[in-house]
Amino acid sequence: EMLVARLFDVFENALGDAKSLARHKLILLIVGSLPAALMIVIAVGVSIWWTIGLMGLLGYSFTLVSTSLPVILFALGSAYAVHLLVWYLEHDADIEDTLVKVGWPIVVTALTTMAGFASFALMDIAPMREFGWQMVLGTAMCALVALVVIPMTLAFWPLRPATIGKVGRAVDGALMGLTSFCRRRRWWVIGTSAAIATFFALQVPNIKTSMDPQSFFPEGSAPDRANKFMLEEFGASIFLSVMVDADIRDP
Repeated sequence: EMLVARLFDVFENALGDAKSLARHKLILLIVGSLPAALMIVIAVGVSIWWTIGLMGLLGYSFTLVSTSLPVILFALGSAYAVHLLVWYLEHDADIEDTLVKVGWPIVVTALTTMAGFASFALMDIAPMREFGWQMVLGTAMCALVALVVIPMTLAFWPLRPATIGKVGRAVDGALMGLTSFCRRRRWWVIGTSAAIATFFALQVPNIKTSMDPQSFFPEGSAPDRANKFMLEEFGASIFLSVMVDADIRDP
């Protein structure tokens, strides 16, 4: 019951706020088809449920890091599904041609993303290592649903081909113009990119590795008020961390 309640809390935060509504509207605007947009949202939701359900099956709980997993998976999963369905709608609704032309790029993109998250296994922080393999699993689920579940659904309920709308034509025109500019000024673009990369690379040593315990407490909470009192009255404060090993369900 606690796991189910927690899942609903996570989905309410990830899929029920104003930002999520904006994402859904953006998906509808890009795809240009309400059934396709609904298919994308449902497919991503299935991927997230599979991933979180497997976490529960394996006995893993949510951490401060893994609570962001649904939101990140929504962004990743929707991208895979959007690429597939946009090609499908704009190329005569041929699912076989869609899988041949778009399937392999989606697989490669998913594999590179999984490899990036798999590198979290080298970190010393246990929650980050767990988050890494959870994201590897979630990314695989999103790609699997995009390449298997969505084509299977389209085989039963095919969507009518769609024409590119004004927004799509405007975006295509802007991208074509940018591509043409980069080809004409390729050395200028390469030089500028290299200069920017060098500038920011030189700023990396300025990054300070530290942790502010106060940031873990909400504004106005008892620890936050106590810390502000210590700072105002004594000029400094030190947090004492105490680890308690117990059953949280029966303390």
